[in-house]
Amino acid sequence: KMGLRGLHVLILLIYFMLCEAFVHVDNLTGRSNGGHTNKLTYGWKALENSQHRLKAQEEDYFSWLSQKIERKSRPKAIKLPRLRIDRDFAVLLMRSSYAVADEMDFIPMDEFQKQFFLYRADEYELYLEENRGVTQGDLADPVYFDFISFAQYATLSRFMKNPPGQVFVEKRGAEGEDFVIQRPQEYADNKVLPIVHAQLVGDRMLEYLSTEKYEKLAPKVPEKPSVETLLSGIVQAVGLMKLNSFMLDFQVKPVSPKEIEVRLQGPASLWSQQVLRGQQTVLTNDFEAKLICAYLRKCGVKPVYRTSFPS
Repeated sequence: KMGLRGLHVLILLIYFMLCEAFVHVDNLTGRSNGGHTNKLTYGWKALENSQHRLKAQEEDYFSWLSQKIERKSRPKAIKLPRLRIDRDFAVLLMRSSYAVADEMDFIPMDEFQKQFFLYRADEYELYLEENRGVTQGDLADPVYFDFISFAQYATLSRFMKNPPGQVFVEKRGAEGEDFVIQRPQEYADNKVLPIVHAQLVGDRMLEYLSTEKYEKLAPKVPEKPSVETLLSGIVQAVGLMKLNSFMLDFQVKPVSPKEIEVRLQGPASLWSQQVLRGQQTVLTNDFEAKLICAYLRKCGVKPVYRTSFPS
């Protein structure tokens, strides 16, 4: 309906603009144009402006329609009872995701914070409809963590798809002082942004889980990696995520000499990972995969992985 109405408006505008054009052309032959000047120029400018407005309206409509369809196709709320996440670990995941983006210098972080705030505000009421009782701001609550991590990664992904350019201005401090930022040359290609971000977040997770607090439980790096030693290390790494109550349980098993399957039960990012996949984001909050890949890289293995949601 909106498109048809816009078409009618465009037809009427073309008619009136042509009338204006004819009046001006008649004046060139010596006939009066009623005292109006430059009507041809004004007419075409008005037509051009109306076309821009109609195009913007159509884009807004299709954006609204796409959002409606995407929201309808989302998975239902996770009703499975999940444990409260260790708060320090939950904070690590959120802060690492933010800090890595900041250090990569591909977006102005003041603009990211603004868009992150607007996006989570826009999505939160809808999320509450299916998740009654969630406590806003409680990162240890897996239901809230699932939401806020989704909003963070959806916003990051949008910036990675359409970054501001190689040079941009970032506002810092209470006074909003301008700083000119140039993206590092190694991140000049937009395609590497999600890859590098995932790797650096995984490295921070592995570093955190190798501190004195987890010293005896941290995965060991074998001198000569084999399927057995790597399998053992992955079990230890994912086991530390379970220790921090990020999931209910997990299983790790070899599928082939070069393939290992890791199955998680009730992870704190179960809903958000599926929604991000539905949105076809370039970045996702698959923290378990980030950690496993970080460990394998440290062992000298270049991992490739895929994620599925069989249930």
